[in-house]
Amino acid sequence: MGRSKVDKFMEYLKAGEVHKVKSYLRKYSGKIRLNSLRVEKERTPLHIACLLGEDACMRILLKNGADTQVVDTDGNTPLHLALLDVLKGNVHGYYDMVLPLMKECPTSLLHQQNKRGETPQQLLEESKELMRQRAAEEKQEKLRKEETKSRVEEDRQWREKLCGEFQDEYQANWGIFEDAEEREADTYDTWADRMSEQFHRKHRKRRAHQETPSAEEKKRQKQQEQEEFQKKLEKEHQEYLNRASRRDKETLLAKKQQYEKKCTEVFQQDASQTLSYNDIPWPNNKGNIKNMVKVLFCDIDKSDKENFKKYLKSQQVLWHPDRFLQKCGARLKEEDKDKILEKVTELSQELNRLAAGDDDK
Repeated sequence: MGRSKVDKFMEYLKAGEVHKVKSYLRKYSGKIRLNSLRVEKERTPLHIACLLGEDACMRILLKNGADTQVVDTDGNTPLHLALLDVLKGNVHGYYDMVLPLMKECPTSLLHQQNKRGETPQQLLEESKELMRQRAAEEKQEKLRKEETKSRVEEDRQWREKLCGEFQDEYQANWGIFEDAEEREADTYDTWADRMSEQFHRKHRKRRAHQETPSAEEKKRQKQQEQEEFQKKLEKEHQEYLNRASRRDKETLLAKKQQYEKKCTEVFQQDASQTLSYNDIPWPNNKGNIKNMVKVLFCDIDKSDKENFKKYLKSQQVLWHPDRFLQKCGARLKEEDKDKILEKVTELSQELNRLAAGDDDK
């Protein structure tokens, strides 16, 4: 089978195009050797599917005889990579990838160490702990929503009760006079007419005086209710925004921590590992250049001019295309070299724009 077909197969696999992967395996059954076909870091197609979280493709590969015990140059089995993906935050991968994969693995594989001394069993325990933490967070969020719903219902009931009290108060204040007028009109004739005139004359001003404050009181009470309800909505909305902001901040900080760790590994002087595009310590693997810069400066206070410029300068030096080539040029995989240098140049240009914008201020 020609090289181009292998390239196409791997391209479909990396893109998660399930139907094309399935079709290729059916069409070239026996020609695509899943366990001898290797790509970067000597990884098999099953490694790649687990690394990228492509659970549907993983199942197809397993059905077509993919070996779960093959290791890459880092000593990782596909199960190692699936578990590491979960620990990076892809919690759905625990159910979609890890559990189905474990059913196909021999028990002994759980105790197989990679070159960092990690076993799937250890990574599995860490993943379970992460799942427990996420479950606890989701439970807290559910309780908060239920409490909010309960408060809204209490507010509704309270408004209904208040409305009822207004009606009762009106009936108590004015109903007795209306009933008295009817009784007096029915019982006494001439006397009733005279007394009625005196009554109305005597109380007309008082009734007008009482009705006006009552209407104003209703209006004031209604306005107060609306203001209180609006304040509650604004407070809850602000709390939601604060939580979302904290989650975003935590995600960015985690990405930056991973970025700095990978920089240390890749850019150290005695490093000799051959580098593919995915091996480069990009600040954000799946993001664009703007998102990469966002990760870089997520914990840098822009108001601290001196510290901000110092950090910006260090990143400009690190990602300068010429400096990058000096450090890593000889280690870049030939097929990825142009793509890597193009992205390095884009990141360098964005950092230069940021520096120019800061100097203009």
